Amino acid sequence: MAEYAQFNGGDLSALTASNWTGAQTAGGLGLTAAPTNTNEISGYALTAATGALVVTLQNIGSCGNGKTITFTPAATAGSNVVTWAVTSTTTGAPCTTEVAKWQ
Repeated sequence: MAEYAQFNGGDLSALTASNWTGAQTAGGLGLTAAPTNTNEISGYALTAATGALVVTLQNIGSCGNGKTITFTPAATAGSNVVTWAVTSTTTGAPCTTEVAKWQ
């Protein structure tokens, strides 16, 4: 995401949804492939215009299965520095503890 921000003057608004492999100058992240699902992650989504990465969880317990964690980047115009805000659809103890390692 920092590299995309650098290519685009700190502006993430041209990102297109789940465009993992497109050119960084054309709304994509420039990866060689989309992220690979794992035993604990059943899917990834890249949100258009904001660059938020949404990860869907699986196989980590009844509180986390099917829940999502969203990593929302904040880029600064003219910079390649990116900070992240993290939120989850998991609520209440012990569920928040169960997925804490992902946040």
